[in-house]
Amino acid sequence: MKKYIITFFITSAIFLSAFFISDRVNVSRLDQLNNVQEKISLNILATETRFALLKEASCENVFEGSALEIGITKDLNQLVTRIKFLENELGSSNEDVKILKQRYTLLQIKDYLLVQELSKKCDYTIATVIYFHTSDCFDCRKQSIVLDRIRQEYNNVRVYWMDASINEPAMETLERLYAIEIYPTLILGSDIYSGFISYEDFSQQLNIWAQKNSAILTTLTDTELTLVNNAIGVIQESDKYINVSKENISFIRVTDNRYEFLVVTKEGSEPESVGLELDADSNFIIIEQ
Repeated sequence: MKKYIITFFITSAIFLSAFFISDRVNVSRLDQLNNVQEKISLNILATETRFALLKEASCENVFEGSALEIGITKDLNQLVTRIKFLENELGSSNEDVKILKQRYTLLQIKDYLLVQELSKKCDYTIATVIYFHTSDCFDCRKQSIVLDRIRQEYNNVRVYWMDASINEPAMETLERLYAIEIYPTLILGSDIYSGFISYEDFSQQLNIWAQKNSAILTTLTDTELTLVNNAIGVIQESDKYINVSKENISFIRVTDNRYEFLVVTKEGSEPESVGLELDADSNFIIIEQ
């Protein structure tokens, strides 16, 4: 009998210890998620401020390469990275996630309208792609992969990701304007592509559209693409990012032999800007972390 009592107490102690540890871990995780949410709110405020500044900027400070344009690109990339992290942790049905996705959707629409306005003001055509999709659409997953490649190879094409499952009036208005009935659907200028379109076909259409509209597409050469992948490898081999997967490293742009990336850790911390340059022996060195 004594043996059973001792076993009971030992088992109870182990259970209580495990419960206490689990509770502490959950509290820590919630604190982390709350911290991410606060960063998203601040990021949204910062991006809206950039929009206001960009609207008043001169044309020479508007487009690719300007500090304001680079800042907005980074802001939008950081936002989507953080929102995806929260969605993975809390689920797409979580009310906080829904609200944040709504706000991000509004930011994208605001950016799209601003780009159209500035294009007319400065007589400079920018390639913009509005991508309507849903989370439960198989072809949408394939289309997302295609657009990720487009964004990487055409580094001045702006892609706006519009999740049709979000209950947002502005989003619904945008869908009605383009009479969206099928997912995925891509809007390139006034051209509409309903259903999945391959990389080869969309790339061809993108170049045809650019030629018709006198738009300049800045593409990466095969050599530059190889260098981008090499640079990602260098980042992953560094002590600071050795445990970061390739999916969490986003290429931003290459300017004057400088390659810029955004890196986020597996734990979903704030994306960090990382720059690399080639040395005299054509080896990448990290110049900022």
